[in-house]
Order: sequence, then structure tokens, then C-alpha cells
Amino acid sequence: MNSSWNLPRLCIAATTLALGLSASVFATTITPYNDALLAWHSPDVQPPAFFATQRVRQLQQPNGDLLAASTQYAGNDGWGSVGGLASADLASGQLKSRSAVNFVSPPDAALYMQSNARFGDGFRTNTAAGSPFTWVPGQGARFSMRLDGTMTSTPQPLEAMNGGAFLILTLFQPGTLTPEQNAISGPNIIRSYTYYLGNPNQNLVSCFMGSCVPVIPAAIFTSFADGLDIVQDINPGGDFDWQVLLGAAGWQTMPGSFDFDFSHTVTVGYQGPAGALTSSVSGAFNNIGAPLPVPEPGAWSLMLAGLAATGWMVRRRRA
Repeated sequence: MNSSWNLPRLCIAATTLALGLSASVFATTITPYNDALLAWHSPDVQPPAFFATQRVRQLQQPNGDLLAASTQYAGNDGWGSVGGLASADLASGQLKSRSAVNFVSPPDAALYMQSNARFGDGFRTNTAAGSPFTWVPGQGARFSMRLDGTMTSTPQPLEAMNGGAFLILTLFQPGTLTPEQNAISGPNIIRSYTYYLGNPNQNLVSCFMGSCVPVIPAAIFTSFADGLDIVQDINPGGDFDWQVLLGAAGWQTMPGSFDFDFSHTVTVGYQGPAGALTSSVSGAFNNIGAPLPVPEPGAWSLMLAGLAATGWMVRRRRA
């Protein structure tokens, strides 16, 4: 790829990944939020700007109100069309994202659309008696993310595109979440999980404080025919803040089109550890299911062995 395209690619990655009231007396105050962002490039975007952006961000108010965030855009002319939609609603646990481009002809060398939808909150976990809960190895919690969407591109296949969709779950130290927090690299991150959707060959990087690192996916999913359930088991060791981001972005550099459509929703749910009561800092997020069961004694060693193997695979992949 020549140098004229390197700068836009890095800018996309930075925009994608660096966007980044307590219910418990033990919690540090944070401000939960909903955030919807669109960024696009087309002949309608006039110099000196290269990208146009459109954003709606809602912060939880002192009285507890937290409005959903939603934005959409559509532009077209003889050159083709670009369109996007982003929506985040912590109260329902739902994210929506859609990016679509149809490149008919110049005057521009490429068209681009990106859609990011995300929300952030915190979980505080106590025992039934109200005292702080002690997390132990082998006994964790679980995020579930139900995807309902479609991804198409013509004439090139998805795996040959410069783009795709992605879902990012990030856990932060309690009391540190802000709407500006980076989702992959930066301070206060306990762990981040990225899932590539559609295109297994995406080339995402995360930039923070002038340093960029490649994003290594935890898993890659290419089929959504009957919906998709992503389950991520976690053990943060204590209370934590969190963010989920659903994004879709792509360049169209030749006549053709793509439509990455997750406007049918991604729904986020959570189950805390056995013997614990979990509450959200916002008080708005209600998709908290029954605690996970206590592992059978014989299963503990298998779970720990599985975690060790997973850690080895991650270290080996990053080496």
C-alpha cells in the first residue's frame, strides 16, 4: 500500500479504537454513557477536512436519567452513496451499527463509512449479606453478546475488503471509566477482548499517546445466518467498569458496494459469579441474569488447565 493510503488507514484505526451514582457503598463514582459516532469520506467532504464526523453522546445525569444516543447519515450523487447509522441504549443493552457504501464512479479515488456504537457502565459485586465479594480462581462471571446482522460486498468478497465489523469488550479498573477511554491500549485496562466479524483479514491498530499497536482478535466470526451468540467468561478479581463497542467500517476503492448491517441489534447481557449479587453503577442496565453456578470440584482443575492453555495460545500468538 503506498504512502498516500497509509495515513487514512491509521486515522481510521485511531478513530475506531480511541473513542474509548453508585449502586454500592463500595463503588467509586463514574458517569455511565451512551455514544454514537459516524465518520465518512466522500466528494461531499471539502478540504481541508478529509473525514466528516457526526456524533451524539449522552451522559448519565445526577438524577439518574440516561438517554439513548442515536445518529444517522446518508449522502449520494453521481459518484454513488455513503450511509451509516449508530445507536446505543444502555437501558436495553442494545447497540446498533450500519455502514454502507456504493461506489459508482470518480471524482474521488475512494469512499469510506464508519459507524461506532458503544456504552459504558460499572459492575459492583457483593455477597447476599451486603459485604464485598471475594473473587477466587476458577469462579468467574460471563458476558453474553447476541448479534443479529448481515454483511455483504460486491464484486469483491468480504475477506478481500479493506474493512469489516468488530465487537470490543473492555474491562477497566473500578472508578476509572470515562467516555474518552481507549478500548484496547492505555491506562486502567484490566483486559480487552476483540471479535472480528465478517472479514478475518481486518487490519486494525489501536493508537494511544502516539503509540500504535496491532489489534489481535480473541475470535473471528464469519457466519451470521441464524444470529450469533458470543460468550466471554471473565474473572477480573474484583469490581470493574466496562465498555462494549460495536463498529463497522470500510473503504471502497473501486466500483462496487458493501453493506455491514448490524442495525438489527447486538444485545449485551451479564451473569455474575456464584454466591454474589451484582448491581450496575448506572442502575439503568438491567440485563443481569442469575449468577453462574459454582463449578463442580472435579471441573475446577479442568477450568484452570483450560485457562492456562488459553494463556499459552495468546502468548504464542503475540510472540
